[in-house]
Formats: sequence, structure tokens, C-alpha cells
Amino acid sequence: MARDKGDVLRNSKLTAEQKRWQKKFGDRLKELIHGRGYQSIYDFWINSGISDHVSRSYLNYLTNGERDPRLYLIRILAKTLGTKVSVLIDFD
Repeated sequence: MARDKGDVLRNSKLTAEQKRWQKKFGDRLKELIHGRGYQSIYDFWINSGISDHVSRSYLNYLTNGERDPRLYLIRILAKTLGTKVSVLIDFD
């Protein structure tokens, strides 16, 4: 049985660089959420309207640096937080 490209990507091991990027993204996301006055990730999820776009568990995975978000979701997060995409992803 042949596997499609998506299966290969989902099941592949992340490189150290990819793990660092995910961690940096998660840290930046948490920083922005708390900087906007939300008391917790859950508070942000409930009160910002982001729950229409992302599950609570996936948001937790993102903020813990355990998932690599899609560009569309990064755009939604930036808009919800009142910032630009570049602020979320520029770590230098």
C-alpha cells in the first residue's frame, strides 16, 4: 500500500531546527496572548473568538511548541491578537 506525501510528512521526525522554531513560535504566541491582557491560554481561547478557528487542545499544542501551525492559522492568530504575522514569526 503506497503512502501519500501527507503521511510521510506527518510521520517524519522533526529536526532540531524545526523543534526550536516551534518552541520559539509557542513562546512568542504566549507572550502576545498575555501581553494583550488574557490571564491564560484558555482565557484567550474562550474570550477572543479564536475558538471558532482552532480547538483548545491544538492551541495548547501550539503554545507549548508541539505543533507547526499552518500559515492560514498564523494569519488568524495575528489578526485576533491585533498584530502582524511578522511579529509572530520574526525571532531574530
